[in-house]
This record gives sequence, structure tokens and C-alpha cells, in this order.
Amino acid sequence: MERYQKQMAELYLTEAGKQKLAAALLEQPRKPHTLRRTLAVGVAAALVLAVTAGALSPTVQELLSNALGGFGRYAQAVEGQAVDQGIEVKVLSAMADSTMLVVYAEAKDQAGDRLDDTLGVDGLLIPEKSERETSGITMGMFSRECIGYVPETKTALLKFTHTFGKPDEASELKNLRLRVDGFQPQNYSVEVNLPDLTLPDQTLAGWYLAAENVLYGSGTLDTAEDYIGALSLEPGQTPADLGSELVSLSSAGFGADGKFHLQFEVPAEARMGSSTLLSTLRSRYAETLDLESGEGFEEASRISMAYNDPLTSFWFTRDGKVYAELVFPVGPETAADLRLESVYGAVVLADSISGSWEIPLTVETLPELRIPLSGMLDGTELKEMTLSPLNVTILSASRLPREPVSALKKDGSEIAAKPKAGSGGDELYYNRWEFTEPVEMDELAGISVAGWFIPVENGTAGEARSPQ
Repeated sequence: MERYQKQMAELYLTEAGKQKLAAALLEQPRKPHTLRRTLAVGVAAALVLAVTAGALSPTVQELLSNALGGFGRYAQAVEGQAVDQGIEVKVLSAMADSTMLVVYAEAKDQAGDRLDDTLGVDGLLIPEKSERETSGITMGMFSRECIGYVPETKTALLKFTHTFGKPDEASELKNLRLRVDGFQPQNYSVEVNLPDLTLPDQTLAGWYLAAENVLYGSGTLDTAEDYIGALSLEPGQTPADLGSELVSLSSAGFGADGKFHLQFEVPAEARMGSSTLLSTLRSRYAETLDLESGEGFEEASRISMAYNDPLTSFWFTRDGKVYAELVFPVGPETAADLRLESVYGAVVLADSISGSWEIPLTVETLPELRIPLSGMLDGTELKEMTLSPLNVTILSASRLPREPVSALKKDGSEIAAKPKAGSGGDELYYNRWEFTEPVEMDELAGISVAGWFIPVENGTAGEARSPQ
């Protein structure tokens, strides 16, 4: 989480970052999701647990089989393990084509009971960079997550994904490494709606942070010490229950510094340096603009940036309680236009486990088709298509519509494809989609993109046909 906070801070400081942030701020409001786990178990739940104590959780192999689904036949058994800090990390399985690499591993606590189903993982896959061109195309992106936990064996199932910026020609990934730097147990996700308050345009009571109060800070300043003397709202001025055991609203309003403050109370055991809470201010006026027009989008983007950039935050203690406070660069004159949306992030209630786990791997890539394309699709010139049972990637002159996309089979059925992050620039763009079920190349009739159809037969493709 600390790394994420630093990245968010850097995002506010670059022009490219500001453009990405503006687009993100104009997305549809997030829908709250249920917390992955509550902090306490009531009497009724405890009775249920007692009755079902003899029923074991699924094993790691069962969790892995469920995670792979129909793609299980394409998974390779890959071996390798490392032990540090009393935790063994063992690689179980991998899948790869020229655009994506997925590795499943397990983490087993051999020295205690520190892991759980909320586990955060600090780790990544590191392919050999020398084989991958970087001119004008990003090296790719990675993700990692815990997708299951078996309490009986104190073992978590982990998934690591590396998406390459462009399809690679290699038939295998050599000198590949899985590197894990740490784990974060009791890492609870939060996303809850904020009340639609009528914000006062007058200044709320405030106080100035002392050295004994500040525990953590992030944003335009560098360290917690930089926040000593910063203005904070007095807690408890606009309290509201947000329906979460992890976060409640303490105070919301304008401070004597002429800025808008959102202050939240969190559990006293929260780890400040690892937890993250964020929010986004919305403009009621901007929501009435036509975002389909360039002028409307530009104005809405300008307002969103003015309301949210720069955002700073600090965590502090007061009278034995712990608070997180967000400070936005808007004054009381915007009170009637502001709309609060949600608070989201994670609250961490346990210490992180730092260590070094590094495992060398070699993974075979699946056979695939690489097909030259010609013609246009939705006004964009097509260049090339790469097809595997896992993914479809289309190189085009500019970005293509992201959905709906599917693989059409010769028997008339189709398999949907989920849009994934692409890469490229002004003249070339790699559009990528991930199939929801495996696609057999000899059963494929073509690819449908936003109603357009690219026929595929005997390893060759025809020109895209427009929707009828």
C-alpha cells in the first residue's frame, strides 16, 4: 500500500499522469462491494462454525482447478520453491502465450498462522528483458493476488500475471523469475458510499497537528514530519455511520486553510503506513455536460482536475483514536456544486511480512496464429492479429472499440472476450482481449469486434465486414 500511495502522489506531478487522472475521474461512479471479511464473528456465526468444524475447506489443488476452469488443459506443471521468514513459496502451474504469462503458486506458513484470505502480495514475474523490444511500446503490466486460502494447512493460493506490451516471437520464456518481496495479511478492502451531505459554506473548527499526533502522510509532501503543524478538522463534527466496521465519517467540510477536508475514523489497530483511503470529489455541474462532445469532456476534465489535484492525506491519533484525513484544493465557494461519492482503499490490521523469495522458471508458450490483416474496421486501419487459445491481439493504426468482442466458432456458437489493457502510440496500437473460455484454432470462424467481423480460415484472414 505504501508503494501505491507513492505512485498516486507521483501521478499528480506529471502532465501525462494528470491526463490519465482526469479521464479516470470522469468514469462512472464505483459501485460499493462487500468487504471480503468482517472483523468479528457473532454468536450465531460461531455456532455455525462449531457445527461445521469437521468440514474441511477446499484444498489448494481444488482451488487451483477451480481457478483454471476450462483452461486447465493448457496449464503446465512448473516446479520451483523458496523459503524465507518461515514461509515457503512454491510454484504450481503456469500458462503463457506471446502476450500473457500467468503463474500460480502457493504460500505456506511453516512457522505460525500469519496468512489469511485477505492476503496482499508484493511480487512480480520478471521475464528476460533483452528479448523484448521496447521502442514506442510499453514493456507490459503485472498483477498479483491471493485467490484462495486453506486454513487447515495455512496455505494461500497466489496468482501472478504479466501482460506484455506487444506479442513476442519467443516459443518459451527463459530466464524467467518469480520474485516475492513480502506479504500483507489482514488487508481488508473498503469501498462504501459517502452520504450526500449539504455542505456548510462556513469554516469548521480545526486544530494543528503536533509531532506526537502524525503517524503517516502522503501526497504533495514527502514524510510524516512534513505534516507537523498542518491543519486538521476537529473530529466528530459531521459523524456518519458508513455501514462498515473499518471506516466511519468523522468530519467533512471546509477548514481555515480554505480547503475541503474529509476525515475518517478507523480501528485503533490500523497500520497507517500500509493502509490507504482515497475519495474523489464530483461536480454536480460537470455531470450535466455532454461527455461525448470534445468541448464537454474538456470542461468536465478541467473541473475534475481542479477539484482533486493535488490531493494530500495524513493519518494521525487523537485521544487514543486513529483518523485518516484527505485534503482537496477547493474552497467554500464550491460547496453547492460538490458531491461526495465514496471512500475506497484498504485498511490493514496486521504487520507486513518482508523477505526475499526468488524462483527461476522456464515456461513454454502455447502455439498460436499470427495473421496479417488488411482493410479498415470502424475507420481504423488493421495491421495484424495474434490468436491463441487464451487471447486475441489486434495491431491497428489506432485504438479499436473495446467491446463487445467474441470468437465465433464454425458451429455458430461464440466465446466472449474481456477487454484488457492495450499499448501503443499515435500510429500503432495493440488491442488485447482475453477469452472467457479456451478457443481452439481449428474451430474458429472469425473474430467479432463491436459488430464488425474478421473472418479466419486455414490460418488466413479476410477483410473486416461492417455490421449489417
